[in-house]
Amino acid sequence: MLDVEDGQKTVVGPFVILKERGQVFFDDPGTRAVTEISLSKTPRRLFCYLLEAGRSVTRGEILVDVLSDRADHVGNVIDVHINNIRRELERVTGNDRWIVTIRRVGYKFDPNPPPEA
Repeated sequence: MLDVEDGQKTVVGPFVILKERGQVFFDDPGTRAVTEISLSKTPRRLFCYLLEAGRSVTRGEILVDVLSDRADHVGNVIDVHINNIRRELERVTGNDRWIVTIRRVGYKFDPNPPPEA
C-alpha cells in the first residue's frame, strides 16, 4: 500500500486518491501491486468525482461540478472522457466495467464490477 497518512488519501474499493498530489492508484487486491491510473486533468477529476460520489451522478451534475471551467462542454465531451477513463482502467486493472452507464441518467462507479467476458 502507499506510504501516505490516512488523512491525505481517500480509499474507494481498490482505488486510492491522493488529491494533494493529483494522483489516483489501483491497489490490486490479488497481487498487492500498486499502479498509478494515468489520466489527464479533466478525466482524472471526473474519475475522482465518480469514485467519491458513492451514487449515480447525472450528466448535468458532471457538467456543473467537473466541467464548469470548460467552454467546450457541449456535445459528447462527457462520453469521450468516460471512454478514456474506461480504456485506462482496462489497461491497469484488466476490467473496463468500473463505470456503469445509467441510461438516460448518467454514470456511477461500481466497486465490484462483473469480470470481463
